[in-house]
Amino acid sequence: MSKLFDWMFRKKWSKILIEELNSLEAKLKYFAAIKTDERTLAYLADKLRGVVRYAEIVNRYDKCAKNIKLHNKQVAELDSNFDAIVNNHPIKTIVQNINSYTYEQVSGFNAVAGRVKQYKFVNGFKKAEIYKSYIKDIDLVCSNFSVIQKNHKLLSNYWKAIRELPDKYIDGETAGIVLAPARQILSELTADGFHQLPKLDSAVIERHNEEFINRHLSDTIFDRIDGRSLDNDQRRAVLCESTSNLTIAGAGSGKTLTICGKVKYLLETGLAAADEILLMSYSKASAEDLDRRVSKVCEGLKVETFHALGLDILRTVNGKKKAIEEQFKAYITKYFDEVIPNNPAAANKIFEYFSFYLQADNLGKKQYSTQGEIFEDLKQSDYRTLKNRLSRLSPDEDRHETLKNEFVKSYEELVIANYLFVNGIKYEYEMAYEEETSTPEKRQYTPDFYLPDYKIYLEHYGINRKGRAPQYTADAEKEYIEGIAWKRRTHSAYGTKCIETYSYEFKAGTIFENLKSRLEKNGVKFKPLNQTEINNALHKIYAGQEFASLFNLITTFIALYKRRLFYVALTRTKSIVYILSDKNKPSVFVKEIEHRCHVVNPELKQQKSDANLCPYCKSGQLIIRKSGISGERFYGCSNFPYCNYAINDTKAVQRNNRCPQCDDFLVIRFGKYGKFISCHGYPHCTYKENIRSR
Repeated sequence: MSKLFDWMFRKKWSKILIEELNSLEAKLKYFAAIKTDERTLAYLADKLRGVVRYAEIVNRYDKCAKNIKLHNKQVAELDSNFDAIVNNHPIKTIVQNINSYTYEQVSGFNAVAGRVKQYKFVNGFKKAEIYKSYIKDIDLVCSNFSVIQKNHKLLSNYWKAIRELPDKYIDGETAGIVLAPARQILSELTADGFHQLPKLDSAVIERHNEEFINRHLSDTIFDRIDGRSLDNDQRRAVLCESTSNLTIAGAGSGKTLTICGKVKYLLETGLAAADEILLMSYSKASAEDLDRRVSKVCEGLKVETFHALGLDILRTVNGKKKAIEEQFKAYITKYFDEVIPNNPAAANKIFEYFSFYLQADNLGKKQYSTQGEIFEDLKQSDYRTLKNRLSRLSPDEDRHETLKNEFVKSYEELVIANYLFVNGIKYEYEMAYEEETSTPEKRQYTPDFYLPDYKIYLEHYGINRKGRAPQYTADAEKEYIEGIAWKRRTHSAYGTKCIETYSYEFKAGTIFENLKSRLEKNGVKFKPLNQTEINNALHKIYAGQEFASLFNLITTFIALYKRRLFYVALTRTKSIVYILSDKNKPSVFVKEIEHRCHVVNPELKQQKSDANLCPYCKSGQLIIRKSGISGERFYGCSNFPYCNYAINDTKAVQRNNRCPQCDDFLVIRFGKYGKFISCHGYPHCTYKENIRSR
């Protein structure tokens, strides 16, 4: 019976001992001291010791006990050593002072880190993340030790070169030469994972120049200029040594005094000799005043007006004095009539300008909430295509009479239309789609362009790369994007081919390249105008109003290049400035300063009447027009030709009874059962009511 009990207890004890050994041996992998109930385990092992059946378990216990003692000793020593390394030699300190360390020393740190890396960290070990980061970084430092040393030396030389930049203002044109040594150093740097490579950009020069100016603001050279001392702004203007320097100052702010200070500074610092300085002014009186005052700094300096200098250059070049010629128009006319026809390159450039750059993209600078707001701005632009302009200037009067005005609805559409025209690609603008798509709520679909020779449609979408239309408010943008999706579904459903272009291609400068590629891929043949056709087109352009405007602009620019009229009037006047502006098309400048002005005739700025508001575009006003064919009077939208709304029933407009569904006018009609009231927009709107209810 005693033997049976011994056998049962030994079996139980062996099972407990094996479970404890399994747990303890697993803990040997972790970077932490192992705590055990040594007395209990030893007791169990002793009970099993001497029994052959349990000899293997006992031997395993003895080995595990030794390993635990060794493990705890090694982990304690390793933790102490590694903690000292981490705290006394941070990675940042090693990298910043790499020359103070030997490779053997860093390799030793890495060896200790490698031993720690063999263990796992237990949950809750506070230094775990610090140790992991150091293990990773010290291995990288050890692997790139020579590269880090090289980069450290190069960066020391780089910052020395930046600190030792010459004590002078560095202009953008000379910055490349001055910074060449520093740039060469940067080119030799290699990424090492620790050093952040400095940026050698314009900010370096800006900081240097700002430090230079601040160092010299108190120089005594500025204390006595024509009996006065320059203030800080004037001194900064003098110290700025850019090749081209724009200094903006109002009347009476000391511009002439600053110029005198600049002259003194250039002469006394040796930056220029007296015969290397040219002072210029616009008027003879201001030049004489400048000459008188600057002579107190240095006599014999050359002070000229722009006109006098120009005449002097002409006299020197031609060997004779030239008469002052005021006939700018004669010279410009001669240039276009005689020089351009014999200069194909110049002729092509002018034709290109009229084809693609004559009009400005004014609509792209605003945000719109309705189509009517766009129509209003279109009224102030002249987006007629080149095909239309040249055709209207044709001597063929029969053709002239039958031509319709081809107005497009954006600057970008205008450029595309002209691109097709100059490349000999026949197109129709906003021709009705070949399939019926109109509904009571939606008008017939009219794609932007149709190429009849190839049966290809071309749609231009005013969207950015993200497919958004930021020129519209949120609601209008949503409607516009949904319209794009509908058009794509329509072409897919009917199997019609449609090429697309986008606004972002204009901003990226890729519109012509991309459009040409898409057209050629779809078999469209390009037949660009030849030189004779271009010259003939230019002759027609010369006869048009657009060229007259350009011609006047050129002559005005030459005549008034000396000053901007508004600048002179607003900054030099001693009394009142009167500004005349078109009430329907005020300039951007007038809009900017309007809130600072007294409007003499505010009645001209009255709000639009809702009574005559166009029901289609919601922006234009309905005005009385007269038919050129029948002579009958009708109401048409003021945003024509962009909004083509018209109504012959003038009494309906005067009654101003609006349709509750679409806001068009209600008109009296005659049906099978007599009079009734219905919407003028029928069949797009089917609203009607009994006349008695009215």
